Amino acid sequence: MIRRVVVIGAGFSGLAMARALRRRGDDVVVLEAAEGLGGNWFHGVHEELRLITSKRTTAFPDFPFAESVPLFPAGRDVLAYLGMYADAFHLNDVIRYQCAVESVEPTSRGFVVRHRGGSLEASEVVVANGHHWKPRIPENVRGFAGTLLHAKALRSLEVCSTKRVVILGSGNAGVDAVVAASKRASFVGWSVAEPTWIFPKTIGKRATVDWLQLPVPVRAQEWLLVRESLRRFGPLESYGLVTPRHRPFARHPTLSDEVLAVVRSGAAHTFPAVSGVSGHRVTFADGRSIDVDVLVAATGYDVAFPFFSGGLVQLDGGVPRLVLGTMVPGQRGLYVLGLGQPRSGAGSLLGPGAELVAEFIALERRIGRSLADSLAPFSPASADSLLVDARSLRVRIAMGRAFLRLFASLKNRAASSAPLA
Repeated sequence: MIRRVVVIGAGFSGLAMARALRRRGDDVVVLEAAEGLGGNWFHGVHEELRLITSKRTTAFPDFPFAESVPLFPAGRDVLAYLGMYADAFHLNDVIRYQCAVESVEPTSRGFVVRHRGGSLEASEVVVANGHHWKPRIPENVRGFAGTLLHAKALRSLEVCSTKRVVILGSGNAGVDAVVAASKRASFVGWSVAEPTWIFPKTIGKRATVDWLQLPVPVRAQEWLLVRESLRRFGPLESYGLVTPRHRPFARHPTLSDEVLAVVRSGAAHTFPAVSGVSGHRVTFADGRSIDVDVLVAATGYDVAFPFFSGGLVQLDGGVPRLVLGTMVPGQRGLYVLGLGQPRSGAGSLLGPGAELVAEFIALERRIGRSLADSLAPFSPASADSLLVDARSLRVRIAMGRAFLRLFASLKNRAASSAPLA
């Protein structure tokens, strides 16, 4: 029987997974749709983007960013970092580029993975291509007659130069686009469909996300952020926005030191949700309408697994049902890594997460059956929110390791009590 792990995607998650598997001596092939590694950092960020997470929490635990990289790395810094990571751990020789996966089909021996240009047999498959690849654009703006693009396609800001631009969305991609466009456009409108908490990117001399790693209750963290936001910015109503009624961490937090200053200076103007478009005319929910040249939808992404058929991965509310957040129920050897949106940098969580998945794969090979189904009575499959609290995820990883120890112990006990032939 072939023993090969196919990893889909060569971004943060895929590289972490490849390294964890290679460290254990596994045969691994990484299939990447693009012509270079990095995932969203290769094909989905604009030239001026900077992270909202610090380089400390973004880096893999044992591979820090260089000292010369600023506290909040630029997109090009992240891409260079991932390239250095692949070089340092000799991952380039297992990555196959321009190999978009077209189908993953279970067989009696594992899986057949068909990709652009060929196919592979695999004993296990780890889906590690994230969810920043299927942009979501609201239906009510699709008829816009000007330039309509998703924030992912905003690779060059020249498209905004001297133009009248409206940005849809108040998440981190949206506020980043507002700040960047305000430096070039003749007019910037910012459409905020739902009340959104906006917190400072730094508190004192530290990144806000670094404060969130401290062993402090979530309620206390939320109180700190609201207090600091009010101290720094004042009430959101003074910017034409609305203070949310939901708890700050009920949704992915928006962090920016600049966007409210841009609004206050008059370089950007706030509007409610878009109610419709007609030609170049954009109408908002409060009845105002303006002529626009460029509409940028920073409106998120849909989770999808187009290479699976027959409901192999069940989605509940757009979120996959998984055991321990990574194993596909009812299927041996099929894993998902890196779908969540943590309130911290990716690398500090993906490194340990990938090591755990590698251990799951090793144990599943030993017991010869679906580990997901074996664990289901203790940890049923669930469709958890993509919003991930870093400390909660660390608890889940610890739970996974506890299950591993339990199963190893039970297997050893069963082997020692088996009758002699």
